[in-house]
Amino acid sequence: MNIDWIIIAGLILVIVFLLWAFTSKIKQLNIYYASSLKAERADAVKKSKSVIRGQISEQMLPIFPDFPYDISEVKFLGNPVDFILFKGMGKVAQNIEGAEIEVVIAEVKTGNAQPTKIQRAVRKALKEGRFRFEQWRVNENRSITIK
Repeated sequence: MNIDWIIIAGLILVIVFLLWAFTSKIKQLNIYYASSLKAERADAVKKSKSVIRGQISEQMLPIFPDFPYDISEVKFLGNPVDFILFKGMGKVAQNIEGAEIEVVIAEVKTGNAQPTKIQRAVRKALKEGRFRFEQWRVNENRSITIK
């Protein structure tokens, strides 16, 4: 019978040791994840501020003092490109002889930002001449005619 008590006491000691080791490991993981989470949150806030700063800059760009174009000729899109500029639109509207419009597609970047895959594809389409003007007419019966 003494051996049974020794075995039971040994098992209890092993269980106590395993529980202690397990809780110790959990505490270590909690400390690690808490510090990791804090760092990730700080990084996310930093990136978010950078994105917001970039969005504000791109929308406010036409009112900057050294903006080289007539602000009334600039139209903000935001996506997939930031602006369409109809350079010369004011002169055409005033019926100035020989006035023409140049259409400029513009994307604003700040810092080390790079064009997106879609923005690169838009630039390529423009360079390769893959663009056109369409007139969409809605008829009385709500059908659409494209010319």
